[in-house]
Amino acid sequence: MPATWTALAKQKGYKLLGRGARKSDVALHCPRCTQTFQVRSSVLVNNAPECKHCLWQRRFADAMATDATILAPDPDNHKLVHLQLPCGHFTCRQYSRLTTAARGGHRLGCEECREETYRAQARAIGWTLVGLATDKTGGYRRYAHSCGHQQDVAIVNVDKNQLDCAGCGESWVSKPSQIYLFRIELVDRPVLKLGHSSDPERRLFQQLGPAARDTGEVLRAIDMETGHAALVAEKRAHRTMRTEHPEWVVPREEFAGQINTKSEIYEIGALEFLLSLMDEIEAEARDDKASASDPVEPDPEEPDPEPE
Repeated sequence: MPATWTALAKQKGYKLLGRGARKSDVALHCPRCTQTFQVRSSVLVNNAPECKHCLWQRRFADAMATDATILAPDPDNHKLVHLQLPCGHFTCRQYSRLTTAARGGHRLGCEECREETYRAQARAIGWTLVGLATDKTGGYRRYAHSCGHQQDVAIVNVDKNQLDCAGCGESWVSKPSQIYLFRIELVDRPVLKLGHSSDPERRLFQQLGPAARDTGEVLRAIDMETGHAALVAEKRAHRTMRTEHPEWVVPREEFAGQINTKSEIYEIGALEFLLSLMDEIEAEARDDKASASDPVEPDPEEPDPEPE
């Protein structure tokens, strides 16, 4: 072995013992835990070797600090570890999250206990937790009302009982609504606003401020069966715009004081794309309405009605 390796190992906090099990490995002694471990010689030369025994001592200490038990490393991902949580359930977490939890950064949490909490919150107000939201949004779940209607609802709204059934309720959630697209002139350029309302014209001319009142134009409006359906479709459209075309999102400071809203304003160049999104929303709403209605076969013994 090169004579420099001994000094290099000492510089990095270890004692070089010799070759490892393979010619490409070297054996190092760790003075902190008094154990021996092996690394590739290239790691000793080019990197900072880490004692595997010390590493696992820290990991076990982190688990003990969170009252969890390490079961085994994940065989397919070296960043993951299988744990048994204090509640008795089993989970898999990143070592970094285990360390953060041990230092008080967050709780490890249990998926099964969390979902049971959501189920209990729903039962307390006459709903039943069905599962994940249809678009897999983290802060939402799918719930069924006692009337049989199902809808995606924000978890926090269930916890605070701030929701209404879109099937049998009496609030805006269950009443018909519309998805709208407005064109509004700012002092320097035209912009677009996508949103939902039961009365788009009132929204445009009475609620969005002077620019909308003086220059606003309703480019298109789509009928939606309920306010809840309109809200879900609108949020999905805005998410698509932010992820696929962030260059069309107008920063708030560029329309502040002219339009009374915090976001959801787009450059005029997004017009064709927004219209295509509205086409998809309209087609989906039409399909949902058709699937919700069972076809009625005509009675062969009943004559055709007279034309009006």
